[in-house]
Amino acid sequence: MRSVTIAVIGHVDHGKTLLVHALTGVDTDTLKDEKARGLSIALGFAGLSQDSCNINLIDAPGHVDFTRMTASGLSGASAILLVVSARDGIQKQTIEHVNLAHLFGIDQAVVAITKTDLVEGENTAALHAQVSKLLSEFGFQSSKIVDVSGRTGVGLNALIVALTGLAKVVSKAPVLKGFFLPIDRVFSADGAGTIITGTLLGGSLKIDQEVSLLPLGRTTSARGLEADRNRVAAAEAGTRIAVNLRAIETKDIRKGDVLCAPGDFASTKRFDVRLTSTNALEHMQHVEVLFGTSHAAARVRLYAAENAKSGYAQLEFEKPQVAYQSQRFVLRDPASAQTLCGGIILDPQADLILRKKAAHILVLQAAETKNPLTIANAIADRDHGLVDVASLSRLCSTSFECADIFEPRSPNTLVRVSDREALQTQIVSNMHQMHAARPCRPFIDPGEIETPLRPAPKILIDAACERLVKTGQIRRQDAGLTLADHDPISGMTTQQIHLYRSIEDRSKAFGVRPKNLFETPTLEQTDLIECLIWKGRLVSLYNHSLKRKVLLHTDVIQDAGALLAQTFANEQSFTTSLAREVLGANRKTIVPLLEHFDRIQFTRRSGNLRSIISDTSRVSSPTASTG
Repeated sequence: MRSVTIAVIGHVDHGKTLLVHALTGVDTDTLKDEKARGLSIALGFAGLSQDSCNINLIDAPGHVDFTRMTASGLSGASAILLVVSARDGIQKQTIEHVNLAHLFGIDQAVVAITKTDLVEGENTAALHAQVSKLLSEFGFQSSKIVDVSGRTGVGLNALIVALTGLAKVVSKAPVLKGFFLPIDRVFSADGAGTIITGTLLGGSLKIDQEVSLLPLGRTTSARGLEADRNRVAAAEAGTRIAVNLRAIETKDIRKGDVLCAPGDFASTKRFDVRLTSTNALEHMQHVEVLFGTSHAAARVRLYAAENAKSGYAQLEFEKPQVAYQSQRFVLRDPASAQTLCGGIILDPQADLILRKKAAHILVLQAAETKNPLTIANAIADRDHGLVDVASLSRLCSTSFECADIFEPRSPNTLVRVSDREALQTQIVSNMHQMHAARPCRPFIDPGEIETPLRPAPKILIDAACERLVKTGQIRRQDAGLTLADHDPISGMTTQQIHLYRSIEDRSKAFGVRPKNLFETPTLEQTDLIECLIWKGRLVSLYNHSLKRKVLLHTDVIQDAGALLAQTFANEQSFTTSLAREVLGANRKTIVPLLEHFDRIQFTRRSGNLRSIISDTSRVSSPTASTG
C-alpha cells in the first residue's frame, strides 16, 4: 500500500488541528500545555487510509514561535495541506509556511478554506484567487482548493478526495543507499523500552535488522515496528513508523538524531551545499540550519565570496550532524528568527576546502548533474588526475563504471588514464633532457624526476612510472630510473673513458683502506663513480656510526673474502678485531665490509662472533651493493 506524508500547515488558529481531527478522528494536541493554551506546540500525527493509500498527516504548529517545529514537519513531507481561515484569510504565517514548504522542495498542495460555517453565505472566490496566486508565486503546481468546516463536516468528503488524488501524484521519495529515518519523537513504553518515530526514507526496515544511531555512533537493532498504528514485520520508504529499539535508553537519543543503515551514512561538521539565494548572506555569517528533524548552529563559507551569486557554499557546524545527498534545508537568522534562504545538500561529508575553490565549485556543479562520469572528471580536474572513491560515492546517486577512462590505483583512489598518459609523455621527455645534460649518469634519482612534475600527486607519478617500466620505455636501475636505451658507457668521450679507468685503478689501489677519490667531486666525476657501481666494479657500503659511504673495489672485496676464508677455515669463529687485523683494514671499513658479508650470506654472525658459511664466489656478486 502506497504511503504518503502530507504536512498540515497554516497560520495559528486557522483550524488545522480541528480539521485533522475531523478527517481522522485523532486529536493531535496531546500535550498538557497544548490543551491549556489552545494551540499546537509540537508536531501532531494522524493517519487516513483511502483507495489503497495511507496518508500520514503531520499537524504542524502555526505560531511563529514554533517555526522550527513546522520546518521539521515539512522536511519529511512530500506535499502540504494548506489551511486558510475563511474569516481571516491569508496571514503572516500562511506566507511563511508556504515559503518554508517551497524551500524544502515541496511543490504539491491541497488547500482547505476552513471556518466556512462562520462566514456562511459569503463568497470565498476572492480568497481562492488570493491563495492560488500565493502558491503560484512560490512555484506550486495547480492546487485543489476546498471549502470546509471542521465543526460541521461540510466539505470533508471533497477534501478527502482531493488529498487522495494528491497522494497519487506526489513526487517520489529520495533514492538513498539504505534506509534513513530522521527522529521526531523519543519516548519509553512500559514493557517495550525505547521507541522512536519518524518518516522512513530511502529503503525498507525490518524487525531484528541492525540499525545505526547517528551522530551518537551506537549500533543496535529493531525489536518491533509499527506503521499506520499496526504492528508490521517490515516498513517501506515513505511510511511513517515507530521503531522499538533494543539495548538503548531514551536519554541517549534526541529529536533530530537519525536512525539509519550502518555504514551508509556518517556524521560530520561540514556540508557542501547550493543555496537558493545568497543576497541575505555574508561570508562566515552565523546561521541556524533547519533540516530533517534537526536544527543546528553553523557558519556559512561562501565559496565565491567575491561573487556570492554562484550559490555554492559550505556549512560548518559546531557539532557533528547527519544528512544525505540532495537533502533540503533552510537557513534562518538566529538573532531575528527570520528565514534567509533554503538550499540543497550536495556533499553531506565535505572536506574543508581552503584552496582550489574555483575547481571545487565545478565539482559541486557536476554533482548537480547526477552524472557519475561528469562528477568523476570534475574531481580529477580539481585533484590533478586523482579521484577519491569515497568522495565520488557520496556525490553520485548511481554506481560508477568507466574502466577505459579511469583505473583503480588503490581501493580508495582512481587515476584518470589521460592524466597518467600525459604524465608518462612528460616523464620521458624530461628524462631525455636529463640524460643529455649528464650522459655518464647511469640512472636518475626518483626525487629528481618528481620535482618538475609537481603539483602532480606522487600516486599519479608512481602510476605513470610503473606503466613506463611495464611497457619497457624506462627501467629501474638500483635506486633510480633510466630510459631503456640509455647507455652511459657508449657515449663517453676519450677524456671521460680515461677518467673512468683512473677512478677504478685508484680505488683498487686503496685496497681495504680507501681514501676520498676526489676532494669535492664534480657532477661528471660523481656520475662516473655511479657508473662504476652500476657496472659492478665498485661497491658502495655504509658506515652507520660515522654516517658515511665507503667505496671498495669489487676485486678488493673478493680478495678480502678469500683471505678470511683461508684464515678462518672450517667455520672457525672470529671477531671484528681479528678480521680487521687479518685484512689490515681500518675502523671506517671493517664494520660495513663485514656487514656486507653477512648480507650476502658469505658470513654468519652470532653475537660478537662470525664464521665463514659460503664459498668466495658469492663475494663478488654485483648485487652486493647496498647503495
